[in-house]
Amino acid sequence: MGKIVLTDHFEARTLTGIITVRPWFNSLFLSLFFPESRRNTLLTDTAAVELEMYGKELAPFVTDYEGGTLVENTKREVQAIKTTRMRPKKQFRAADLLKAPQLGRDPYNPGAPRDRILEAVTRELDDLKDRITKSLEWMAAQAMQGGIVISQDNIQRQIDFLIPASNKVTLTGTDRWTESASDPSGDFEEWNALVQESGFPANVCVMGDKAWTAFRKNPAIKEELDNKRIELGQLGPNVQRMYKGRVNGIDIYHCGTTYTDGAGVSQKLLAPNKVLFTSTELPTSLDFGLPADLECSGPVDIFSKSKMEDDPSGLFLLAESRPMPWPKIPNGIVIATVVDA
Repeated sequence: MGKIVLTDHFEARTLTGIITVRPWFNSLFLSLFFPESRRNTLLTDTAAVELEMYGKELAPFVTDYEGGTLVENTKREVQAIKTTRMRPKKQFRAADLLKAPQLGRDPYNPGAPRDRILEAVTRELDDLKDRITKSLEWMAAQAMQGGIVISQDNIQRQIDFLIPASNKVTLTGTDRWTESASDPSGDFEEWNALVQESGFPANVCVMGDKAWTAFRKNPAIKEELDNKRIELGQLGPNVQRMYKGRVNGIDIYHCGTTYTDGAGVSQKLLAPNKVLFTSTELPTSLDFGLPADLECSGPVDIFSKSKMEDDPSGLFLLAESRPMPWPKIPNGIVIATVVDA
């Protein structure tokens, strides 16, 4: 049998082209707050994060004989933040690739070796992208809760997106949603007054496990909750399953998603006793910095390449992405603790 020639298929430009067009895993925070239309690729590894605070003041009136009236500038803070870097890789022995049958094929007639290898590589590219997407969803959830904290043996980072203290609410006493005297609808009205200062009225509330359980058991909410299926646009099935209904124009989502942290411990993407109250129209951005690899030819959201080893025969396959999700107007977000932990 002749040599299997795969050089062109394993070049960085080819692998990057493949992994780029493979679909991103459909997830709640990315779908609601960082859709495709808000994603940008950068020429550098640094994102210029511009946070703005808008006030409620009216423009003053003047007579025909007066000049303009000086008003306060929009409060703005610009941070140059180096994008976070992810670079997962896999190692395959020749036997791992050659023995992998094509999906749906008779295991005793597995297909041509070249086709099997290419299918196996594509499958592993999907897995690398899925791993990166899970980390990106975690970053998006953190960003919409006020900041991103990364704590590993090799890296310690804390990024604060400056959500005002007044927008971080903790319910106590009979106001907690587990209490019969609580008033979640009234809470929504109070929080919406805060969110509206950004210029974008609230239209969505994402709830953790305990928060959702207490919310749906509230007698008043049972009558107000409209759980008829509505048009959820381009949201994928994974996100649609998290949709629980609408209360007074606010779409309710239940987020019970878990992930495994660096210590191997299962964690919740949104704390069970918390809710995120905001608007899907609130300006956000998901910036992708330039990958730190000499074979990367330009701006891209995800880069991939491989390296062949001769003896023992094998292949290294990797992907790199440098995402930075951030909310542009942090006072348009309310984070509330509504039940005990």
